[in-house]
Amino acid sequence: MKILLKTTIIVLLSSQAIFARQTKKIILRTNSNKVSIKEGNSTYRNQWVLSPELKPDVFVANLFEKTHEHVFFSQIDTLSFKVRPNKRYDFLIVKGRNSAYTHISTYVNEKPTLVI
Repeated sequence: MKILLKTTIIVLLSSQAIFARQTKKIILRTNSNKVSIKEGNSTYRNQWVLSPELKPDVFVANLFEKTHEHVFFSQIDTLSFKVRPNKRYDFLIVKGRNSAYTHISTYVNEKPTLVI
């Protein structure tokens, strides 16, 4: 009985550790070095230049209240986020074999990347 209990505990703990490490990667595919962004009602066409050397490459949102929609889009793909103030949203922009680790920052104390 003790062996069965120990085995059950070990299996449960190891399965939790395995599942805790698995995260789904959010990916935007592109074939250009520039990506367009729609931030609320404002659209910035080909304004975001990929910087794969920065880890992460940070896009700082303009100030807003409550929930706001941010859409990153390329010629071949679109990625939409419902964002809230004072949060960070991570994703990956992939161009061929290059990847730009990117995140959207909605922290109110940071200077926006693109000004409305």
